[in-house]
Amino acid sequence: MLFSIHSWSQDNCSLGDEQYNNENYKTAIRSFQLCLKNNPKNQNAQYNLGKSYAKLENWEKASDVYERLVQNYPNNAEYNFLYGGSLGLYAKNLNPLKAVNYISDIKFYLKKAIELDANHIDARWALVQIYMELPFVVGGSKSTAEKYAEELLEISPIDGHLAFGFIEAYDENWSDAEKHYKKAVEVGQSETAFQKLIDVQLQQNKIEEVKTTLRKAYKITQKEQFKKKLEELRS
Repeated sequence: MLFSIHSWSQDNCSLGDEQYNNENYKTAIRSFQLCLKNNPKNQNAQYNLGKSYAKLENWEKASDVYERLVQNYPNNAEYNFLYGGSLGLYAKNLNPLKAVNYISDIKFYLKKAIELDANHIDARWALVQIYMELPFVVGGSKSTAEKYAEELLEISPIDGHLAFGFIEAYDENWSDAEKHYKKAVEVGQSETAFQKLIDVQLQQNKIEEVKTTLRKAYKITQKEQFKKKLEELRS
């Protein structure tokens, strides 16, 4: 009997993994819940349950799962990041007066992730966004956002330049944002870097420069959206 229960639990855990990998997130959630009902300490099932909720952008449920993981594994940098990040995305959709109550926890867990993993890129990115998007009166700070962008620059130059580009674009300083995105393209030549550069060039109505960037982006990345956009601008 005990073997049958254990086998049934394991089947649900494996089925959840399979469903998650096939992007069937709703059914994956049900399988992980059944798995955890009989094996509540299954770390992988908890982690993937949280990721499944995140894929469905159910940030409240995702943050609940990640909170339990942080409680059980307080020194895991990724769990701290996921909890702080999902909590932030949940709060973002709340009434501003209610969202304020979550700000200190969001910052705490993201910073804790960095304390535990000195090279944690995603936690710094989240903090850059938070400090830019929050009003000054509730803890927003461009200078603090720039501090984390500087740290990103040392860890991952392309992320650092993208972060500085984000900061300037958020303030609609398009020319300064363009300079940083050009550096990001030089360093990494990634799809994201090209797209960000194109976006700020369009904001400034620099159509000929956009065409040049699109040609280069398509040549390097072979992504069809760049070719399609170039054709649209030519017509």
